[in-house]
Amino acid sequence: MFLGTMDRTVPIVRYSADDAEPTILHQLGIIRSTEGQATQGHTGSIRSIAYDGKRKYLFTGSFDTTVIIWDIGAPGRERYGRVAGVLRGHTGKVKGVAWCAETKTLFSTGDDKTVRMWDVGQGGRCVRTFQAHEGWVLGCVFLKELGLLLTWSKDKTIKGWRVAPGTESDLPDPTGSAHVDDTPDLPGSGGPL
Repeated sequence: MFLGTMDRTVPIVRYSADDAEPTILHQLGIIRSTEGQATQGHTGSIRSIAYDGKRKYLFTGSFDTTVIIWDIGAPGRERYGRVAGVLRGHTGKVKGVAWCAETKTLFSTGDDKTVRMWDVGQGGRCVRTFQAHEGWVLGCVFLKELGLLLTWSKDKTIKGWRVAPGTESDLPDPTGSAHVDDTPDLPGSGGPL
């Protein structure tokens, strides 16, 4: 299990029915040079996480406006827990990430009201950016069976987008939206979204 934290780290933990407490297996985070400067990792809180179990990559979206690709292959490897790439382009906090392993496409959403599609197989190139909502885009999920990206926003809407990851078509095809009258308080969120 992976957890995003306010202290800019990602603990990789294991839960077991035999253990009363989770076991921290590894802690991804900021590595500091001898001068105390951050040399890798996020400089803001981590808000979202996606995982590629086949390639052993972890994707984290942060309040520092970046998405980081972490190499979490086999422990003991030289690159284990290291930053494999940093995706830059959002102009506001990154609030959501979703992964499509088949096409090596990462989706990210944020306070800049956009959704970005990144071709991770081509070095993390942003292949599409589109205005998704009138408010901050708080998160996303990709439903690969349907070829559908769902996004939700501070503007109290949930939208579905028919996308074809790995293609260069101009914009995703909106499939519809729903308005949510009341935004619930989420545990640990400090109030309404």
